[in-house]
Amino acid sequence: MNLTSILQYLQNKLTEDPRVHSVYVDDVYSKWNHTNSGKQYPSAVIDFVNSNYNADYVDYVFVVYVGSVINEKQTNIYPSISVADSVIQQLLHKVDVEENELNLVIPNIITPFQQKFEDVIAGCYCQFTVRVQADIIC
Repeated sequence: MNLTSILQYLQNKLTEDPRVHSVYVDDVYSKWNHTNSGKQYPSAVIDFVNSNYNADYVDYVFVVYVGSVINEKQTNIYPSISVADSVIQQLLHKVDVEENELNLVIPNIITPFQQKFEDVIAGCYCQFTVRVQADIIC
């Protein structure tokens, strides 16, 4: 699998989750700060960080963010974090156990956040590494 196919795989897995209403691939700040009345939350953003090549494999590093808009009284902060944590855990589980060419490099730490973007958003993010066998080109 190459970078494009891995991003598509991750996007598809997040889109399949009924708790996630929109999925983006790009920088989180550009997606959650961009004025867009069509944004629906909870929302997920997949951001490619870098790749490391070895003779036998390639490691692709991603960050996935899952968040929801916080209401004025901030009564939905903890439920938003809980849902985001669960969505990310499920994504990591699918990457790790489904029949595919991907291998999840562990450990992975899921971190809660509350951040002012265009809206105040709370949720979780996780940086993780996916390892695939390197293609041998002769």
